[in-house]
Amino acid sequence: MTTSFQHISQLFCAISGEICLDPVITPSGYICERRLLLSKLADTAGRDPFVTDGRSLSESDLISIKLPLATAPPPRPSTASSFSNLLEMMQQEHDTLLLELFDTRKALEETRMELSQALYQNDAAVRVIARLALERDEARRQLTDWSAEAGAPISQNDTVNLTNAPAVVPEEEHQMDVEGQERKQLTTIPEDDLQSLVHAWKQLSEQRKLQHKKKKTDMSLDKPIQISSKSEVQIKSVHKSNKPGIVALTTIFHPKTQHEYVMSVGVDKTLVVYNQSTQQIIQALHSGNNKQFTALDTVCSSSSILVGAADASGFIQVFKEEWNEQDNCSVGFELLGTGLQIVSQCEENINVVNLSFHPMGEYVFVVLANGNITIVKVADDDLKAISSIQQQQDHSDSSMLVTASQLHPDGLIFCVAKSDGSIQVWDLKTQSIASTIDGNNTAVTSLAFSENGYHFAASFESGEVKVWDLRKIKLIATLNTATTEHERDVDDHNQSWVMKGPVRSISFDPLGRYLAYCSDGGGVRITTVKEWGETSMFSTDFSTTKKNKNIDIKTIIAWGPRSTYIVAGCTKDRSIKLFYSTTTPHNEES
Repeated sequence: MTTSFQHISQLFCAISGEICLDPVITPSGYICERRLLLSKLADTAGRDPFVTDGRSLSESDLISIKLPLATAPPPRPSTASSFSNLLEMMQQEHDTLLLELFDTRKALEETRMELSQALYQNDAAVRVIARLALERDEARRQLTDWSAEAGAPISQNDTVNLTNAPAVVPEEEHQMDVEGQERKQLTTIPEDDLQSLVHAWKQLSEQRKLQHKKKKTDMSLDKPIQISSKSEVQIKSVHKSNKPGIVALTTIFHPKTQHEYVMSVGVDKTLVVYNQSTQQIIQALHSGNNKQFTALDTVCSSSSILVGAADASGFIQVFKEEWNEQDNCSVGFELLGTGLQIVSQCEENINVVNLSFHPMGEYVFVVLANGNITIVKVADDDLKAISSIQQQQDHSDSSMLVTASQLHPDGLIFCVAKSDGSIQVWDLKTQSIASTIDGNNTAVTSLAFSENGYHFAASFESGEVKVWDLRKIKLIATLNTATTEHERDVDDHNQSWVMKGPVRSISFDPLGRYLAYCSDGGGVRITTVKEWGETSMFSTDFSTTKKNKNIDIKTIIAWGPRSTYIVAGCTKDRSIKLFYSTTTPHNEES
């Protein structure tokens, strides 16, 4: 029922005392706002709230009141009648929006974590399925061989218990024969890939001098490099603070953007790509096995930049930079395929020593501590192991473990160093050891090739640094040879101090004019090539911080792509430090 009141403009609710917008009359004679009355009835189980006899009341018993059309807006509610009340209302709305935004972000982060875990589980399932498929095919092949020798052919589709299969050859002899055949097949580099390596070697050898002149012209580095304790230092925290430490560094020049990238892998299981030119972190890449990365390398291929990393479980990942040609900008690094597991279950305790890209970016050379060299082909946006050069040695003998490796700039010579101080020079064309260098009685900690193609340097646990000429396999320089007992503090006026502790990182600059090497104590020394005289020295000062004081740390260094700075990191700090040459300020360089 509806009742019309023509001369009444405002009716007040008996419940709230406010002006009614949709008034109704109850059988007991009270005027109320319909919305509030219905809400009250829901609380009183359908009984009239204005009487005490418990009379029932429903919406059909209510009489609607039709008010004349309002000629003015309704007045403000009592809660908005003052400035303080308005501020309180806005504060409440603001708090409500913030709480809702927090809940939304929390739900988004949980969804991302669930999606990431699902993707990792999917990748692991794919790898398990692939391994089981290989084991199944191998079992069928062995069964076929046994059946052929026994004269009873069996189809691959038949279900057979392998433990009851006939054998005409003793199991141990047969297993040794199969392993020998597999080793022979894996050791040989496929002919097409070998020809590709030889062709690249010829091309790189012919173009080396021209590229060297072009680099020198582009970099415009006529002044000598001077990096000392007075040099400008830029510190950038790139890894997580709860798991500090950097285990590998590398740098590269981006040919399209003309920017310089510094890439590092840390204890926090991430690979960070840092743009030195813009001083921004571009991307943080994670290990597919949730293991710590132990090796890192990068290369600029014909199409884009590739970054390769190996983790502690022997899982190899290669990330490729995707480029938007329409907008002429990078869209980030994407994982090629699903990665590649190169360490078998029987070698699960064997670490990956080093990972090196071929200069053309088509192959990756991975070295394990047991001496096995695996060549991985990067093709069709996926990884495939094409060869594994296995060395026969006693893995229990710690003096025979591989400690370092490096690929020649021409891509056809590969050097492998061992803990007994010896260095093997592999000729990949003949797939044999061309020469063995007796370096020192202590373990080799790092290897480096110069861009000129014939200077080769190695650092040792004893602190020595030796340089050879590969054209004659001749030792041409021995550096940092004085006793560490007479070590002195870093002083620009004193050029005769000797760095304390093992030298674990060495690096030739991109033009092959300087060699830098760094000790665990944090001291860095730069020497000129050919003269092998000191030009400058400085300290990274990682060990002088309160957190790292009196703690053994391992410091690593790498030259910038334009030879204008040296980047350093250590295993106990999440930051990288860039030490700029005083003759080439980085603001001019950028």
